[in-house]
Amino acid sequence: MVRSLLKAEMIIASDMITKHRANAMEPENASNMDLLAVITLLSQNPHAFTSLMTCMQIAMTILVTSASCEHTFSSMKLLQNWLRNRTGDRRRSDLLTLYIYKERSRELDVDAIIDYFGDKLAGD
Repeated sequence: MVRSLLKAEMIIASDMITKHRANAMEPENASNMDLLAVITLLSQNPHAFTSLMTCMQIAMTILVTSASCEHTFSSMKLLQNWLRNRTGDRRRSDLLTLYIYKERSRELDVDAIIDYFGDKLAGD
């Protein structure tokens, strides 16, 4: 993609959008042109704005992807802090040990462990 070509496409697109706003039937909607309306306007001439349309598609994809990714990391950070504040040092250390030795942890018989602690509680 050539920068000068993209710049030229952006100048022409800007002029088209300005003229479209000036010719708008409803004056209150003339200044409120969302991205979908811009894409619809520019897609009327698909060969005139190939570089600009590619950039807009990439920008639309990146925004959605990074927003959901950031939301996921924020949720994990909040949950981690919540767990850290409510989990004792001993339990956190035990969970870390299970994580470090996860190959061996996967070999544990979970049902046998549950039965063992169930019997212990029943005996008390």
